[in-house]
Amino acid sequence: MLTDKSRVTLFWFTIGMMIIVVASAIITLVRVAGGPIAEEAPLSITPSDISLCLGEDYQFTVEGLVEEDTELMWRTSEGTIDEGLFSADAPGDYTITVIRDRPRGVAQANVHVTLCTPTPTPADPAGDVVPYEGGAPIAGSPGGVDIRNASIGANLRVNLEPGADLPPQLAAWAVEGETVLWIEFYQPIPDPPAYTDWLFALDLDGDTTTGRPPNSARINPDMGDDAVIGVLYNPANGDYAPYFLVWNPTQGELVDGPNVIRTYIDESRTMIALALPFETLIQTVAQTTGATYTPEAARGRAATLSFVQEQSVIDFYPNRP
Repeated sequence: MLTDKSRVTLFWFTIGMMIIVVASAIITLVRVAGGPIAEEAPLSITPSDISLCLGEDYQFTVEGLVEEDTELMWRTSEGTIDEGLFSADAPGDYTITVIRDRPRGVAQANVHVTLCTPTPTPADPAGDVVPYEGGAPIAGSPGGVDIRNASIGANLRVNLEPGADLPPQLAAWAVEGETVLWIEFYQPIPDPPAYTDWLFALDLDGDTTTGRPPNSARINPDMGDDAVIGVLYNPANGDYAPYFLVWNPTQGELVDGPNVIRTYIDESRTMIALALPFETLIQTVAQTTGATYTPEAARGRAATLSFVQEQSVIDFYPNRP
């Protein structure tokens, strides 16, 4: 026989066990009804930061777990965006946001819209690659030689200031405080290229009496070259070798400047870019050449020189007079 105390203890023990069972059942039902709680997975927008000209469109892409039935919702703080296609309707700095429903995720990108004007048509005609010695254009020039456009004005003017307007594909690559120079081509640069030299001759003060004398090279019939910046690809070693040369009037030749050049080839291989610190450029020229940088007078010319089938061919931008 159970005592009264034992009966009370057994009663409350039974009640406790019933409460635990009921609570467990409720929790199980809630989990079944609500389904599993999705965990967030990494999500990003490419590119994460880009500069566009007013009126330009750009297609953003998403990187991360995106399945066929995954819904993506795009938002923008300004302008319009439709399934990742952004239209730059007004100047300013804006934020692009994408939201993924399953698994949950959010990513953002920055867009900088300026009043620059995109070049709608080629600035340099196709098919004007010529032999280095001169003459009629050659037929079937190699890729990465025939210049379509460059960071030089048709009047030779060049903006060397950091933050100058850049093509969209260079916006994320550029570094604050650098001068960026670029060349765009009609045909992609082969991989690997032939023996090719992509270069810029720069006259920082617009004075033909300073720098390498005019007509001392094919690239400078109308300039005094204070500096030459370029990159050379040599198939013998498979290297892209950037260089920074400065005119030394005492020695009467171009001499090596600091090893500070960065090189970039875009994904389509139709653009090559060179960058170096702006202050290094103007200080090195001033100390070695004696030329003082004059923004409103600075000029330049781009060129591509390639050796193909024992023949040297070249294209200039702007073309020589």
